[in-house]
Amino acid sequence: MDTCRAAVFSGDGTFDVREFPMPSAPPGGAVLKVEAVGLCASDVAQLHGHKHVPGEVSPLVPGHEIVGRIHSLAPDAALGVTVGMRVGVDLIRRCGACEVCASGSPYCPQMQLYGYTQGLDVGTGLHGGYGEYMEIMPNTNLVPLTEDVPASQLSLFEALPRAPVPGPQARPGTHAPALPSVFRHPRAQRELLLGEHRVAYELRRARRRSIGFLVDVEGLSVAAPRWVGLGEIEAALREKAAWILRKLAEQHERGERLRGAKVDWRDGATFPFLGATVIVVLDPRAGATPSGALLDADSDALPGVPRPTLHLALPHHAAPEQIRDAVQSWLQRQARRIFEERCAHFAERLGVCVRRISLSSARTRWGSASADGSVRLNWRLVHYGMSTIDYVVAHELAHLRHMDHSPKFWDVVRSVVPDVERARSVLKSELVPVFD
Repeated sequence: MDTCRAAVFSGDGTFDVREFPMPSAPPGGAVLKVEAVGLCASDVAQLHGHKHVPGEVSPLVPGHEIVGRIHSLAPDAALGVTVGMRVGVDLIRRCGACEVCASGSPYCPQMQLYGYTQGLDVGTGLHGGYGEYMEIMPNTNLVPLTEDVPASQLSLFEALPRAPVPGPQARPGTHAPALPSVFRHPRAQRELLLGEHRVAYELRRARRRSIGFLVDVEGLSVAAPRWVGLGEIEAALREKAAWILRKLAEQHERGERLRGAKVDWRDGATFPFLGATVIVVLDPRAGATPSGALLDADSDALPGVPRPTLHLALPHHAAPEQIRDAVQSWLQRQARRIFEERCAHFAERLGVCVRRISLSSARTRWGSASADGSVRLNWRLVHYGMSTIDYVVAHELAHLRHMDHSPKFWDVVRSVVPDVERARSVLKSELVPVFD
């Protein structure tokens, strides 16, 4: 099949069904075969051009209460689903890269809404559920759904965390991850059974109008107004059970990966540099170099297998902290050298002036730029390959032309780094070593 059909709302009270080219999965994304889509009052408002969502456009393919099956996946997709899986599509797609997203807040200033904010001029135009197929972009929240309920009923659930999924599910053909039966926050005062998991959570009373949930590596924290009773709080927790358990599972997995990212600093330890694995060699002879560290890119870790080695001017009985600090110092020197080279390269291509480059050790931000031409870049970027470093450098330098994340800004970034989605996926999914 070379084409598919979708309904288009013109925004003037009319619609028509059009033929579209069959979509292919965008980088980092997927194609969904739509099974059902819900209908609510906002769809009627859209039909008549009454815009009630910031950034809403027309004409477009509407539909935001979407249930379907994954038809195809991009090779670099990191959506947590497999081909053939039935899913619900969260209508809100966050960028996943800004400071707000890194903080865990849902209020991304660059969010897009399926069926609302992307018109026919974006990609294939198939960004809503009123069609046979639709594009799924990177950073979309897809919720696996049960096979025991008809798709038409599942589409009634606009708030996808409330979809009837009993808990974290295994993907077809895989085994479910080994999850603890109890998720316990270190400051927990109360606990509740959600599905098959006991969740001990922190409860904070706050001056707010609604109940809020935060899931991080410590566990579940609940903030509630003082006038809300415990029964209402627990009812809200049960209503959000699928979302809470999914997020707890994700944070548990992240915690395991972070623990696995810690380096045992000793002779023979390894760490990534520019996407390659480097072996630490304690070699007092390296003291002849000014920095006390020498990278040998032609070493053979195994016969016929080249592996770079970093020779450090340290004795074989050096403490782990000494080795760690020597590696970190060397990496930071390399970071400054590489960042200066890449900033000069992209500044010329983008026609901007970089007045000062400084290194950052931020936990959640890879870089920042100021209107005065100052650029800060996280030294830990040198763990990644050059294509990923180039994306972050180009991203920050593009801010010297547009101090926002508007479409014009992203056009500037893509003019010098076309594969933006792949770089962002790498930054999101690949952890760097823990130096603490």
